[in-house]
Amino acid sequence: MNVEWMTDEQCRAAGSMKWLAFDDDVIPAWVAEMDVVLPQGVKDALHKAVELNVAGYTGHAVPQKMGFNDSVAAWHHRRFGTEVDPDSVVLLPTVIAALRLVLDALLDPGDGVLVNTPVYFPFFTVIEENNYTLFDAPMAKDAERYRIDLQAVEASFQEGAKAIILCNPHNPTGSIATRAELEELARIADTYNALVISDEVHAPLTAPSKQFISYSDVSSMAAAHSVTISSTSKTYNTPGLRNAWLFTHNTDYLDALMGTSYEARNGASSLGISAAIGALDDCDDWTTELAEEIESRHDLLGSLLNKHLPKASVVKPEGGFLAWVDFSAYPKLGDDPAKWIRTHAKVALSSGPAFRGDSMGFARINVGTSAERLTRIVLRIADALG
Repeated sequence: MNVEWMTDEQCRAAGSMKWLAFDDDVIPAWVAEMDVVLPQGVKDALHKAVELNVAGYTGHAVPQKMGFNDSVAAWHHRRFGTEVDPDSVVLLPTVIAALRLVLDALLDPGDGVLVNTPVYFPFFTVIEENNYTLFDAPMAKDAERYRIDLQAVEASFQEGAKAIILCNPHNPTGSIATRAELEELARIADTYNALVISDEVHAPLTAPSKQFISYSDVSSMAAAHSVTISSTSKTYNTPGLRNAWLFTHNTDYLDALMGTSYEARNGASSLGISAAIGALDDCDDWTTELAEEIESRHDLLGSLLNKHLPKASVVKPEGGFLAWVDFSAYPKLGDDPAKWIRTHAKVALSSGPAFRGDSMGFARINVGTSAERLTRIVLRIADALG
């Protein structure tokens, strides 16, 4: 086994906000960070970087000359079959910083930006606090999965939206868009001359039984009007190392992105570059094993809910380690179950209403943890409900 899970004591000793934000009697399952031990490839890269005194500035030619761009391009090709020009890779500190850069470089103030709620709530901050206009085409849901409502997307473009943030795999539902859905989105975006910003940070943890297709691979048309954003932060559990990237096949987009100020692109960590190279170059087997473990956790969550919280429901995610759980059949929990659960069960979940859209009665559970801890989480909630 390459994948190991930390004990409660190890998690607290690691100094993460996930664990230290609460008293020791609370089990955290909220922020999108796992309880997994760093893969050996990341540890080795960090140890080597420290010995080499890697701690300097990261701007200008540094990522390219350190081999970061080449590692990113090779990794995208191995995992997804995506062809990426290393010269098109832009280093950023976080996915949100990358998103902000794309919006500021390629849109005008006041332009409409479309999301699919419920969705990762920092998107709202980037859009609304930077003077863009928020559009929403809520996710549709059937008996088996959440999906993009393409008719609602087209209606939003008709009403004036200029760009869509495609969260794929989707956070918080874990839905992965099919090729047919992406092809139709590309047709719609091309019709309205819209920009597609594809956040694919959870893609490496696609369930082994499912397939992930990067948006830019759908067609030359999709590649021409899109920017792809990713990071090692989720899959390799390195959010504190501040490292993300974007790439685009559109040379005009790339010129505009690189024409922004140094300050707009600065902030990535030099140690983060080293850790990312280690993750991207040397952790393929670990990543595959982790994806299998995460799918087993989603299966475990479903069985635990069926047994101990039978009124709660979850559509099994297709990718990522986050689960969108409907607690609305337990009126005692109120519109924001995470609040009640935090107080009475001593379990920290992510607040459903923060993701907006049809989210009352929902909470997001992070299953990126050991089977034993996930079991404790569900049993605590069930015990608190009596």
